[in-house]
Amino acid sequence: MLKTAEMRWFYTGKVPENVQHWFEKELPGDNLRSRDTREDVYLWIPQCEFLGVKHRESRLEIKWRQQALGKWPLSDRIVGNAEIWIKWLCVDPESDTMLPTNVMTQPSWIGVQKQRQQRIYTYPPEQQVQPAPADEWLSSGGGVELTQLRVANQDWWTLGIEVFGEGRDLLDILQAIATIVTASYPGETMTAQHSFGYPAWLAKL
Repeated sequence: MLKTAEMRWFYTGKVPENVQHWFEKELPGDNLRSRDTREDVYLWIPQCEFLGVKHRESRLEIKWRQQALGKWPLSDRIVGNAEIWIKWLCVDPESDTMLPTNVMTQPSWIGVQKQRQQRIYTYPPEQQVQPAPADEWLSSGGGVELTQLRVANQDWWTLGIEVFGEGRDLLDILQAIATIVTASYPGETMTAQHSFGYPAWLAKL
């Protein structure tokens, strides 16, 4: 089980060029991870924003929104909705998939193609936010991701911040990392109206 604090925004279309350049070239650190291309398959749960179920590669992931904390201003131009999530991972060591094909082909499962780029930051107690090497184990920190999405013949993109830290104030970590990362954001104003988790986004499709 993993408990996280998250803030995410969704927009239609392709990732703007200036946002792509900012993420690759201007964010602190040289720890940009290789682009991850995959398809995640989500269980569509109508009118449900607090539960997410998806099949990713060989595992099943279940996420429960424990708290919706409302609007969280990072600057005059950037406001998001902060949320606390709990995630469980399910793996079958005797199979390369958790779901049989005849289940995943049902209309209630939605395939989402993703091209994701990610940066990882660490936030040790009583220290400042720092870029983290890709292979370093972290006790507290978070990931910042920029992802191009394709679902139901529609293009979307999302910017997300997800943090963790056992025994730490997750909102303190979220505020610290999000403030550093978004300080140089060059895109249009990001508002709480576009800020929600994957379950809420899927419910709007």
